[in-house]
Amino acid sequence: MQWEKDPGADRARPKDYAGARRRAESELPTVPPVVCPGVEDAASHAIFFATIAGDGPINVTGACESTYGGTPHRVCNPDGTWSATQFPCTGAHQLPQGWRHAALA
Repeated sequence: MQWEKDPGADRARPKDYAGARRRAESELPTVPPVVCPGVEDAASHAIFFATIAGDGPINVTGACESTYGGTPHRVCNPDGTWSATQFPCTGAHQLPQGWRHAALA
């Protein structure tokens, strides 16, 4: 391996230092993301889709079942757990015959 002087430092580096570093980083094991799993909350008549957890809590809007209305919310926690549903879906709002909520289609 040939060495060259790094002009910005007092140490020598391999000529292909950047390429070697990219190869080393690409060989690091990948850790799958933490996910709050998709759930159907029968008590609130809501559906929450799987959500990748973040470094902090994430407020997620769910979808109401086909004959209910509202804007249900849950918090996806960094450890992959859900909070209780806030603002559950209400009433039996009838859709026209043969229609389904887009989330259930």
